[in-house]
Amino acid sequence: PNKTARLFTEFYKGFLLAVNELKEKTDKRINIYAYDSEGSIATVRDLLEKEEMKKMDIVFAPDNNSQISAIAEFGKANNINVVNTFSTKNESYLDNPRVFHLNVPNVYMNLKVLNMIDSNFPDYDIVFLNNAQSESKEITAQIKAHVKGRFTYHEFDFSTVINAEELSASLLQSRKYLFIPNSSSK
Repeated sequence: PNKTARLFTEFYKGFLLAVNELKEKTDKRINIYAYDSEGSIATVRDLLEKEEMKKMDIVFAPDNNSQISAIAEFGKANNINVVNTFSTKNESYLDNPRVFHLNVPNVYMNLKVLNMIDSNFPDYDIVFLNNAQSESKEITAQIKAHVKGRFTYHEFDFSTVINAEELSASLLQSRKYLFIPNSSSK
């Protein structure tokens, strides 16, 4: 399974362990319905048409923003709580009191990163490592905009492997550097 599938499987295993412990401690009956959204908004809409869905106490949504939004609207209309466990970009929680967002939203996480750069690296030069074979992360553009005019920064482009001699030749030994890659891949 890919990384996302492993993440979801681990979450589901942990969820089942927690429910089992809750059942043992409270002697409550807990029914769990698990559905495969198949990564499809059409499948989600079909699942939401099932009569049993209107009787749910809580729905844990998949990670797709359009699916979360559809489930959130369903939850709002039917007084069912919806938990967004995986997506950091979905903002349904802002205008829907039935949606619980478990991860720190990107906007807050990105702001923390910018503040951390300002407070922890004020006298550093920043080096953006641009891998031509990787798609740049959204936060990289935000960091570049944030540091412009505040920090000295350099950009170092490479295709597959960073050439240490070439990188070293372009930097001064008397300076401290913060390296920021444009992707999270190795």
